[in-house]
Amino acid sequence: MQIYFGRGAMYAKVEEGDQIQRVPIELGDKTLHPGQYVKRLGHKKRSSFEMKDGWYLRYEGRIDEILLFSVNAIGTEGTDNFYYAFVQITPNDLLVQSAQNAFYDVHVEWLEVYDEVPMQETMQQLSLF
Repeated sequence: MQIYFGRGAMYAKVEEGDQIQRVPIELGDKTLHPGQYVKRLGHKKRSSFEMKDGWYLRYEGRIDEILLFSVNAIGTEGTDNFYYAFVQITPNDLLVQSAQNAFYDVHVEWLEVYDEVPMQETMQQLSLF
């Protein structure tokens, strides 16, 4: 797995041989199961991570202490190995690397969990090599 960061978020590229553990996790006041969605992690502006209107994080599983989330998008074929990534420190605390030497914490006291959300279409960019 390779970790990337930028625009206030941390990303993971899962590589061949990496095994995503599709297990429930304790996060805030809930047990989050693979396939469930959240709109926001944390509730204070300084220590939260929130998706833009219409977008949700879909919990996929974990690799060691790194939680992996996709989004509610269709049309993302071929990008299934990229995820939003959060390091779980405790059941209430996550860590995000946002720049080379910059980190911030996300404190989760409670979660709003959704089993189904509206899907969003994304545009595919044509790349020629």
